[in-house]
Amino acid sequence: MSDRALARVALILLGVTILLFGGIGLLLAINADATFGNTGTLLLFLALAGIGAVIVVRQPRNLIGWIFLATGVAAAPQSLSTEVSLFVYRHGGATSLVRWLAWPGEWLWILPYGALLTVVPLLFPDGRLPSSRWRPLAWFLVAYFTSLLVAFALLPGQSDMPPVANPAGLQAARPFLAPYTTLSFPIAIVLSFVCVTSLIFRYRRADGDARQQIKWFGLAMAVMASLFFAAGVSSGLGYLGLSDLFATIGFLAIPAGAAVAMLRYHLYD
Repeated sequence: MSDRALARVALILLGVTILLFGGIGLLLAINADATFGNTGTLLLFLALAGIGAVIVVRQPRNLIGWIFLATGVAAAPQSLSTEVSLFVYRHGGATSLVRWLAWPGEWLWILPYGALLTVVPLLFPDGRLPSSRWRPLAWFLVAYFTSLLVAFALLPGQSDMPPVANPAGLQAARPFLAPYTTLSFPIAIVLSFVCVTSLIFRYRRADGDARQQIKWFGLAMAVMASLFFAAGVSSGLGYLGLSDLFATIGFLAIPAGAAVAMLRYHLYD
């Protein structure tokens, strides 16, 4: 496929994503579910999709642009299914329908958040691994997050909103799936830290504008990590609203850092 065709595909995907998030915003208002966390999440993935489309238009072969765009594309149906299921639930829809509508919201979130926390810092800024030594880690990330998708999709339990049971839950697999999904969060933090260290290796080998580009993105990741820590402390103390605020701003630091690298230091120019 030619570069022009790839750029056209990216713009079409961006347009579809904007339309989907427009529908999500409308449902948030109808469902009275427009909390700071939900609104911030919507803005985060819109920003990522927009930045990804800009990168693809300028450099259609750069994997980073497609990953940014894919996070927005993947987040849209996940959020939409959640809000649609909540709407149907509150208007007396069939329980079985509500369960299946809510189901993607229980596992599809792993794709965008997993990519943001690990794959993006590992491949930034040129879409390539720092060296061949990092290839086993890249394959492990693919296998690990694929297994998490399956685990969360099949984990028996009940969603928070709407409060319905997982229609695909396997009770027989609970003894394995429950601890595996519980351990996924600290494991993801460790994997994210390892991927961020790749920026240090890139920084040492880079010079000029490339160093500045990596520096700004690395700063964004450091801000995100600090705010995630603050979110965890706030949640532990019972301040859930403050925790959502810290977590949302932390994620927004990623597109902000990428935007500074792009606009100030001509990244992907």
